Amino acid sequence: MVADSTKLFFEGDNSLIYLTSDKDTGKPILLKVMRKSHPTSDELSLFLNEYAITKNLPIKGLRKIIGRVTIDGKPALWMEYVEAQTFKQYFIEQTKSLSELLEVMSEVCGILGEIHQHNIIHKDINSNNILITPDKEVKIIDFGISTNISVKNTRLGNPESLEGTLAYISPEQTGRMNRMVDYRSDLYSLGVTFYEALTGMLPFESEDALELVHAHLALTAKPPYQLDKSIPRLLSDLVMKLMSKNAEDRYQSALGIKADIDKIKEALAKQKQPDFKLATEDFSGKFQIPQKLYGREKELDLLLKSYDRTCLGSTELLLIEGYSGVGKTALVHEIHKPITEKRGYFIEGKFDQFQRNVPYFAWIQAFKDFTNQLLTEDAESLERWKTKILQAVGGNGSILIEVIPQMALIIGDQHEVLELGPSEASNRFNLVFQNFVNVISKKEHPLVIFIDDWQWADSASLSLLETLLDNKNQDYLLIITAYRGNEVTPTHPFMMTVEELAKQKLAIQTIQLGNLKTDDLQKLITDSLLVNKADTAELTQLIYAKTQGNAYFVNQILQTLYEKSLLRFDLASRQWKWDIGQIQAMNITDNVVDLMTEKVKQLPEYTQNTLKYAACIGNRFSLSTLALVDDDETTTEDNLEIIKELIEPGLVEGLISPYGKEFKFAHDRVQQAVYSLTSDLESRRTHLKIGRLMVERVPEEEWENYLFEIVNQFNLALSLIEEPAEKVLISQINQEAGQKAKISAAYKPALNYFETAIQLCQESDWQTNYARMLTLYSEAAQVAFLRGDFDKMNQYVQTVIDNARVITDTVPVYDVKMQYHIAQGDQQKAIEVGLYVTHLLEVPLIDVQPQVNDIEGLINLQEMTEPFKVGAMQILDSVIAPAWTLNPQLFQRLCYTMVDLSVRYGDSPSSAVGYAFYGGLLCGQGDIENGYKFGKLAMQVVDKYYAKDIKSKVSNLYISTVMHWREPAKATIKPFLEAVQIGLETGDVEFACYNMVESSHFQFLTGAKLEALSKKYDDNRTLIKQLNQEFHLLYLSPWQQMLANLKGENENPLALQGDFFDEYQTLPLFEADNNVMLAFMSYQAKTILSYLLHQPDQAYQNALQAEKYKEGGIGMLYQPTHNFFYSLSLIAQCIQLTDKDAIANLLEIVNQNQEELQKWASHSPANAKHKFTLVLAELLNLSGEHSEAANYYDLAIDGAKEARIVYEEALANELAGAFYIQIGKPKYAKVYLAEAYSLYQTWGCSIKLKDMASRYELYLDKVMPTAFQAR
Repeated sequence: MVADSTKLFFEGDNSLIYLTSDKDTGKPILLKVMRKSHPTSDELSLFLNEYAITKNLPIKGLRKIIGRVTIDGKPALWMEYVEAQTFKQYFIEQTKSLSELLEVMSEVCGILGEIHQHNIIHKDINSNNILITPDKEVKIIDFGISTNISVKNTRLGNPESLEGTLAYISPEQTGRMNRMVDYRSDLYSLGVTFYEALTGMLPFESEDALELVHAHLALTAKPPYQLDKSIPRLLSDLVMKLMSKNAEDRYQSALGIKADIDKIKEALAKQKQPDFKLATEDFSGKFQIPQKLYGREKELDLLLKSYDRTCLGSTELLLIEGYSGVGKTALVHEIHKPITEKRGYFIEGKFDQFQRNVPYFAWIQAFKDFTNQLLTEDAESLERWKTKILQAVGGNGSILIEVIPQMALIIGDQHEVLELGPSEASNRFNLVFQNFVNVISKKEHPLVIFIDDWQWADSASLSLLETLLDNKNQDYLLIITAYRGNEVTPTHPFMMTVEELAKQKLAIQTIQLGNLKTDDLQKLITDSLLVNKADTAELTQLIYAKTQGNAYFVNQILQTLYEKSLLRFDLASRQWKWDIGQIQAMNITDNVVDLMTEKVKQLPEYTQNTLKYAACIGNRFSLSTLALVDDDETTTEDNLEIIKELIEPGLVEGLISPYGKEFKFAHDRVQQAVYSLTSDLESRRTHLKIGRLMVERVPEEEWENYLFEIVNQFNLALSLIEEPAEKVLISQINQEAGQKAKISAAYKPALNYFETAIQLCQESDWQTNYARMLTLYSEAAQVAFLRGDFDKMNQYVQTVIDNARVITDTVPVYDVKMQYHIAQGDQQKAIEVGLYVTHLLEVPLIDVQPQVNDIEGLINLQEMTEPFKVGAMQILDSVIAPAWTLNPQLFQRLCYTMVDLSVRYGDSPSSAVGYAFYGGLLCGQGDIENGYKFGKLAMQVVDKYYAKDIKSKVSNLYISTVMHWREPAKATIKPFLEAVQIGLETGDVEFACYNMVESSHFQFLTGAKLEALSKKYDDNRTLIKQLNQEFHLLYLSPWQQMLANLKGENENPLALQGDFFDEYQTLPLFEADNNVMLAFMSYQAKTILSYLLHQPDQAYQNALQAEKYKEGGIGMLYQPTHNFFYSLSLIAQCIQLTDKDAIANLLEIVNQNQEELQKWASHSPANAKHKFTLVLAELLNLSGEHSEAANYYDLAIDGAKEARIVYEEALANELAGAFYIQIGKPKYAKVYLAEAYSLYQTWGCSIKLKDMASRYELYLDKVMPTAFQAR
């Protein structure tokens, strides 16, 4: 067919067009060839679309597509060659007369009218897609993205990737108008084309794609007649009407435009200015329900104001409640326009009643949506996103890829993360997604996440909702949740989650969306039929009676009346007509599912069958998934085209619609209607067929992506499974799904999958497949515990115990049992279980401290391999914490035993925990040298085994109870903060919070500036609350309140009562519960406050109480701090006493404290030496040895300065100043007091500045006069 002479005619991104000649006729002809030999289904569909759309159109004004062929293995099309200029070349790049332009405009409208009459929407009308031949013949070309259905584009991706030509695109085609794209979209684009021809410029021009989209949505172009006075005003008005933002305000037909252009042309030919009313002959005869909201003004205002606040930095939750079909989604999509203006991101997901066991189902949809948006951006932008995302999620990128496989295209392949305990994994998963969302929601692009149908949400998704909202570091985020109020009771998990969120004083608003009121419904019907309001009263009442104003049902009934010709357009009168009697006689159902079922039954049988598969798959489905379960075993690109043809009638009828690269049912009720066409038995058979076909056809590399879809198909058809081999297969798939759900911290579906796997097993499987049964039951026990289903937990635990072949196989379930007792508050029972299993493992506890001559050499031990000993270490690792709480003697024996087992049998990751506890124990007993070595060894073992899952825990024990005895306390801060991050990354939030709190407290004790430290306390408090760690909040609060008091934020600075803590309510509870740690922390804070503020009696009493509970601070930096302030308080008390015996008793305690301080100072002088020296100076002053006292005050000042502990340096200067006042040397006093004042000021302690200004007025007036002015 092709002649030898062929030349390249046009080069596109995806295809090449060659000009050649037909061998038979010799006429020129075009050959359009795809660049790729193996295009994707989307690329092939787009390429062949023009052929499919135009091949049967009997319209003269189109470029003909002659045929489809394959050239060198590549798809190709033969196309008619038209020798012509484009509309742009003819009218814009040349000067032509207005009459000639009007002639062509009229011709274009006529051709476009014919196209629309064949139900084709072009979607890319512009001045380059209209050709004009030398004979003035007009052709419209390029139907590559045309469609024969009205579609709504709600995908807010990169505007550069939108279908159509951006300069000409209609507002609704941007996807940001919440409107259907119908034939009137072409009329807008035609208006832009005419505007360009009349004025020589486009109505909106910008290099920024998003600015151009915003202009189409919100800006009004300058009318053509204002740019060129020669343009008739009426012609200018016609063009401006075409470019109306709302489709209802445009012309309704291309033929209506043609009629007016012909009138203008006729008037101008008579040299008259056209003067008539536009659009009097504009009647399409098509039934169009206006694409706008009725009766939603208040709700829309609330939605838009919520988004406005989000753009200012707030994080909000907006609940939208309403029945199915009431218009929840339509309301939310009205936010698209302001999102475009603010350059925000909008992502959405939807829970599915048939996918309730898939964890994070809707969230994953939404984040896939965002990922797909990113993938449309350029390489430079993607690289920036890669950097930001990886910085946010750290080494946990594979967690994102696990649930959003497309994310690998952005951040690249990532290392596998450590397998953690279930609670840690859940915390890690939520934290990763929290950090991911933090990256997206920024001032420059606020984020809106819309998740629909929360009545079907899984528990893991509810947990993620809490995590994202209970994050005070989160800004510029609006989460919109929609749910069916009639299916959600106050005890529904979703409502209980919202109730908990409300307690956190989060910004939560609710929109209760009801059905349309009668007046609103009448306005909708009146606008649809273009008649007077009075004419629709009866019809409104009838439809309201059927629908109760449900928006979706109203649309469906009106459409049904039109399809059945009960609503018809009368061409003679040019009005819509209806007969109320006929409509009433038809007896239309008032059940929307029944109505939709009837519509589905009108579809061809092949379409019904295909849609039944789709309904079983879910609310959304892809052609590739349908191809997997189609009877045709091939999954070629041609087969995908066949599948698309099979569902096309459903697209035409509006029952399904395109959704990005997928399709979705137009409404849940449609999916229900399709699903209802099958009997229960048939639906189960369909699910079974889908499951079997997917097992057979899903490629191995895609298995994980389809795992939940496959398992859910089988689980909906379990009663039909008879073959033993298939039961084993489905049991294995359920176990695999359970493991995956468990990794995602979705424990409810995980338990369901494990239970199903167990149900499909036989008792004999314990003999024939022991290893699998052991793993299955052990994991089921663990997940049942985490779900709080303790009966099932105990059942599974007992099954393992009864069937275990060796005691070591029971260790995981006994560990679950111990965790159960701890969770129940019965730590003694947990100890008993642990000791029982240790006995069964034949590992006795030892009472003698292990003799280790070469502590450093223990790092070279071989790995422990003896199964009983490995199991014992795991059990001891779990039992040691409750023993530490209840039984110090047992705790000591456990420490000895863990070290002894490691020394004798080799080490394991659990050895690190044993070494760390033992190191702290030794330091507490005064053996700092060896305790320090064991602490260092513990850290080395963590690194040896890459045991990141316990690193935060071991690090905390080492830093807080070992490190500071040998190293400057300031050196602990960085490791603390690193351990915080590790704990958060691995999901060990308990020890992340320990590290958080102790890093704050240690920074206080090492003299951090109060203002900066206050911010750290606030940040830590926020995160601790977010992580729901109540104990750590109580651990933080007394000292945070002390800090606020020191900053002058409390009227009574001596009382721990304010925004963070109330000693009158909470401290008695600590004492009643014998919580020695929290009671000690509270009394230590009170001691520090009362001593610094010169309240010796209170300081003494508080110090006595702190001494009572000092076991709560043993081994930590609080211990030398207590010793220091206790001694200072005792000395201050001595000054007030006259009873020599009483003074002697107090001084004896001081001397004992000094012996300890001196010993500690020998190991860590930076932490303790200046404390020892300052107490000694006070003792010397008390005994009258003033010369020696003066020397030691200076030594204390120098030591504190060298250690850079500013508040202790300030205190030493203040006590020295008071000393010089006492001995009558005011000049010396002024120097020391001025330095003390300056140091307190540097520290940020405003309450001390006031105290000093009052107490030492005579000595500070020349140093800080402003203090006295303020006073």
